[in-house]
Amino acid sequence: GGSSSGAAASVCHGSSLAAIGTDTGGSVRQPAAWCGIVGLKPSYGLISRHGIVSYASSLDTVGILAPTPACACAVLACVANQ
Repeated sequence: GGSSSGAAASVCHGSSLAAIGTDTGGSVRQPAAWCGIVGLKPSYGLISRHGIVSYASSLDTVGILAPTPACACAVLACVANQ
């Protein structure tokens, strides 16, 4: 995992308020941990994968990178399927 490292670096630096990325095997969570920010992999299907190129369809999810848990929750509330 690590394909969302650029997004994680941008959030950590403060260039972005939050970011989204795809997570199959840790590609959101690992860069978040390396940068000291929040990496959230929500339950499968909670955020639409429409437009995402599938790597492993049953594992791919859209994840959120944010500086704080509260910010990650706010982003999730905006992008979650309702």
